[in-house]
Amino acid sequence: MKINFKFAFPLLLAATSALAGSNDESSAHRYISERIAQYGEAVERCEKVAASRPLPDESVIKHLRGYSIENVRIFLITRSSLVAEVCEKPELTELAYAIGVLEGAGISGTPKEIVQNIKLLVFGESTWGLKKKYLELPMSVQNILEQTDYFDEPFNDIAILNAIENAKKP
Repeated sequence: MKINFKFAFPLLLAATSALAGSNDESSAHRYISERIAQYGEAVERCEKVAASRPLPDESVIKHLRGYSIENVRIFLITRSSLVAEVCEKPELTELAYAIGVLEGAGISGTPKEIVQNIKLLVFGESTWGLKKKYLELPMSVQNILEQTDYFDEPFNDIAILNAIENAKKP
């Protein structure tokens, strides 16, 4: 399951839009909100890169058809998520740093709620679930498909899956 940050981000900010009362809370609120906004922009930027890329060569599609559809699905979905994460890495790193700093500072109130919510959204169980599924793929699938340069940049996993599945239909 991919985390749809693009849709969750506005909800998170709307739910916490009221400024906190104390000056420390206000500064912490602004700090984490700015990092979340920057990360949201990175997610959108990387999604645009993925959406703008054409499908891989027919030879790659044909090669993918040689694997079980389940392994191909797992590879495409998890690899897409991993390369998107690399694309977003500078902003993701800043967000992780902000979370660590604010947690270390013992913040309270609205900023603490924001930190807890964004931490679960971006670094929660579903993020590990994707990485784990990728690691559980047979090494032969990982090694061969990772050698295809196409999968080193953000790509539209759903479009590729549709191309593979539609080609299998009579």
